[in-house]
Amino acid sequence: MRGTASLTSIGAALLGAALLLGAGCDGCKDKAASKPAPAAQRDDRGRGAGPPSGRRPHMPRGKIDPRQIIRHNAPLTVEDARTALPLVDGGRELAPPALAPSGTQVRFTACIEAPSLVEAGDKAKASLEAGGWTKITARGADQAAASARYGIAAEKDDLRLSVTVQAVRRTGCDESLHEYFTVSMMSRLADADAAAGGAPPTAPAAPPPENE
Repeated sequence: MRGTASLTSIGAALLGAALLLGAGCDGCKDKAASKPAPAAQRDDRGRGAGPPSGRRPHMPRGKIDPRQIIRHNAPLTVEDARTALPLVDGGRELAPPALAPSGTQVRFTACIEAPSLVEAGDKAKASLEAGGWTKITARGADQAAASARYGIAAEKDDLRLSVTVQAVRRTGCDESLHEYFTVSMMSRLADADAAAGGAPPTAPAAPPPENE
């Protein structure tokens, strides 16, 4: 009888240990299931959702993104620029036209005689209209700038022009004597095919120095 009781006790102990081990493994499974998926798996599930915000989609080799096409300046000679820009009525050149080091921009300096800055700017605008320039936009005297100025932009075929008339004192041009200093910058745009070819951009000419 004692032997039988001993065997029964041993069997019960073994059964209890097995139950405890089984319960422990179930807990391990629960913990493994609660762990987050590895980064690689998360990336795989996220594929196909498109590029991250702020990034442009990849363009196939040989294709050009229209948003990246920039019109670049083409070479421009002083002779062509002088022919295209008429001398303002009542104005005089202060120096010969200057070609920028890039060879794509010509700079003119002149002095316009007029009763006021606005009338000097209007004279320059009327001269451009008479010379065949189009898409002319003018900005009246800007008193908020360091010096009062009148700005003009215009186009003629593939040429682009910006004009600034200023009420400042320059060598040979004194606004106190109703003379207004004028700077004109002319450039020529390259055609669209050249722009699409990715020609390197050219640096714009530096603005006129304040002490000129």
